[in-house]
Amino acid sequence: LARMYGCNTAERRWRLQRLELDPSSTEGWAIHEAVQDEIQGRLAEAQALDAEIQALVKSQRLDRVRLCDRLARMRREGLHEPLNYSTFADYAVAVGAATSPRAARQQADVSEQLEALPELRRVFESGEADWTKVREVAPVATAETDGDWAQLVVTRSYDEVRAEARQARGEAPTRRISFELPLEVLVRFRQFVDSTGERLGERLTNVEAFELMLETAARS
Repeated sequence: LARMYGCNTAERRWRLQRLELDPSSTEGWAIHEAVQDEIQGRLAEAQALDAEIQALVKSQRLDRVRLCDRLARMRREGLHEPLNYSTFADYAVAVGAATSPRAARQQADVSEQLEALPELRRVFESGEADWTKVREVAPVATAETDGDWAQLVVTRSYDEVRAEARQARGEAPTRRISFELPLEVLVRFRQFVDSTGERLGERLTNVEAFELMLETAARS
């Protein structure tokens, strides 16, 4: 029995089956009950931890709702000025409410956009929907499509929501990727972007430069 406790759940179940416990055996029933107690104990522990994690996630989402609303008011009423900040975005970044001016504007925008979208506002305020999904759909939702978007942000993944929002804007669907580059490779990539842009007479985005690199590689 001690060896059974020291293994993982799958192996423990396999060993329990190999025991072929005899219902008439007192020892067999004692072992069976001990294993069942352990399984139930671990299940209860997992469920309790799951409840704590989900509560923290919901709390974070509700905090984001309050933050968006307050940032919107700060911008609307110009209350950053008495605090000696030249712009609303400068204030938001300085106090840690946003990681960039763009992120500050997005949070305030979401709060204002949701004033005309009661269903989206409801799932946002209740913590059912993460702010990153609401941020994607709020600019394209209308009074007529409000309910559909509200259901989408609750039931679909972020990538799926983002793709639907891009389609609603008439844009081709994309998928965001992230990877690290050695510094020297990044420098070479930036040099390629700059030199190619100068040669073409226009400033290239990273996506456009990447597409050119793929086309060049395909022709070689």
